Amino acid sequence: GNRFVQPVVGPQGLGLGRDAWGLFGELLARQHRVVTFDARGAGEARDAGEPFGTMDMARDVIALCRALGAERPVLLGFSLGGCVAQHLAALAPDLLSGLVLLSSVARPSARSAELLAVWRDMVESGADRAILLRNQLLWASEDKFFAQEGALQAAIDYVMALPTPSASGFIRQANACIAHDAHLACQAIRTPTAVLAGAQERVFSVSEAHELAQLIPGAGYQCLGFGGHNAWLEYPAEVARAVNTFIASLG
Repeated sequence: GNRFVQPVVGPQGLGLGRDAWGLFGELLARQHRVVTFDARGAGEARDAGEPFGTMDMARDVIALCRALGAERPVLLGFSLGGCVAQHLAALAPDLLSGLVLLSSVARPSARSAELLAVWRDMVESGADRAILLRNQLLWASEDKFFAQEGALQAAIDYVMALPTPSASGFIRQANACIAHDAHLACQAIRTPTAVLAGAQERVFSVSEAHELAQLIPGAGYQCLGFGGHNAWLEYPAEVARAVNTFIASLG
């Protein structure tokens, strides 16, 4: 119908499939045709079991957009999905009308890469999934989140109810994120871009998010006044509003 002003294609974060967008995805879908999908290594995506990089994942999304006939979509990538989106915008400049990079980075710092490697190694060593999620949430959530009684357990329960990523898929996605380096790709992006980071971004860092925006010609940078890496999960309405404002500015 006419209310869908813009298709929005959303690559998700590490180990997360198309079901993970939750309330944030529902809020965006009130104004846009939102296309969610399982990336290589997550959910039900077909996967040959080979190692892959963020560039390979970008080519997957290009093929998806063309197969769907998505007319000049806005690409909204969270975390690893944002890394994928950087390569996509550089590889297929005419495909997109806009780019939103949420809690993302052009190249993980040594510390961020080490954190991703710890999560990968936890999965590889067969650690309990709830313990892995607790560790991920410690890094991905803002301080205030932990002060809310039951919030941590509710978030763990929410993710535990989603399809479990295969260990192999998670490990290869983590390796793709660790190896991600889009410094040159970002400088080649000509798509109107918004870079959004939570005030307590700790999986990557606020300074790395700012650096990402500086690498992309003409990109807008917004450090949200709230939220951690998972700002879209903690403040779905506010982040959806920031995304909608950017999309409206594309004319």
